[in-house]
Parts: sequence; C-alpha cells; structure tokens
Amino acid sequence: MTINMGISENSIDAAANQLDAILSNISDGIDETIEILTNEGREIAQFYDGDMAVVTSSRPDKMTGVIEASGTSAIIAEFGAGDDTMIGIPFDNPPPVDVYPGSYSEQVGTQEYFATGKWHFGGNVYTAVAPRQGLYHAKEHTINTASTVAQGAIHL
Repeated sequence: MTINMGISENSIDAAANQLDAILSNISDGIDETIEILTNEGREIAQFYDGDMAVVTSSRPDKMTGVIEASGTSAIIAEFGAGDDTMIGIPFDNPPPVDVYPGSYSEQVGTQEYFATGKWHFGGNVYTAVAPRQGLYHAKEHTINTASTVAQGAIHL
C-alpha cells in the first residue's frame, strides 16, 4: 500500500486521515478475524467431542478468543481413557488433572482400571476410550486458516 502526499498542510492532513482509516480497518479486521476463528473453533471442537463435552467460546477482550470444553467427560474426550490415553504430548495449557493411562481411575474414579486394566460402565466392560481431540482439531484449524481469514477480514 502506498500513501502519496505533498508537503502542503492539506496533503499531510489527508495522509493522516488515510492512516487513521487504515488503523481502524486493521483493528476492526483483527476483531472480526478473532470472532470468526473462535466461533469456527468452537463448532469444530463440539463436532469432534460430540456429547462427551459442552464446548463454549467467549471473548474476554477485543484481542482474545477462548474456546473451552467442559463437563464430566471433557478430559476423556480430549485425551482418551484407559489403554488409549494419549501420553507424551506437549500441552499448550496443561489440563487441570494428570493425564496417563489410569490417572482418572486412580485419582477420581473407582480405581478399577488402575487396579485391573479394565472398568465397568453402563453394563459394559471397557479397557479404552479413544481420544476425540476436539480442542486439538480446533487449534489446528485456527492455525491453518488464520491467515486466510485475516486477509478476508482486514480491508485496507
């Protein structure tokens, strides 16, 4: 983008007004970008988590979007359980509980899986619940589309 100006007062004022408009467009575009990415991320996370978690989004301020999964199975939805618990992965924001095979059983549940390698629930026997990774998929979508969304939202 180029702003041409002369050295007259009117030309300098016109250039300053153009710069003000550009700054406003950038600010509005960033706000729109964050809104779009936060809403899309919430939808993606909810799709993957299904009924295992309730996914919400919020905007604590104009420059921040937050996507959260909650509910009694949210940690299991993200990281799995039993034999399928994801281990050794780096966390952007560590979960509020330990994540390793049997951690829920040992620290919160009946300790059945921790002791025997299986658990009973709803008349069935389980050894694993695969992770759905809703928040991870939302993060990957955000990373992969942020530039394109921003280019569409920021008008210069």
